[in-house]
Amino acid sequence: MPIPHPVTGEPCLTVKEAADYLTAHGLPTSPASLNSDRTKGHGPQFFKLGKMVYYKEVTLEAYVLSKLTEEVQSTSQLKAAKQLLIEARPNGGDVQ
Repeated sequence: MPIPHPVTGEPCLTVKEAADYLTAHGLPTSPASLNSDRTKGHGPQFFKLGKMVYYKEVTLEAYVLSKLTEEVQSTSQLKAAKQLLIEARPNGGDVQ
């Protein structure tokens, strides 16, 4: 069950909940993968409150969308489609 962010009140998920969220949205992920990604600077952004790690739900949604491509008929079209998506984002492709 999401907890509210201590400052903004936005819904925030634990590592297990974040892994479940990503899996339910088409990116099969385990808590161990998220833990590993954090140490390598990969994966969605997170914050800590004391020793606990949390992910904002809106950040997870943006992360899922950052992995989405346009519809294509061939894998050769994927690179061009991804570039179009990046250019179409208002912040130049940066995901919070």
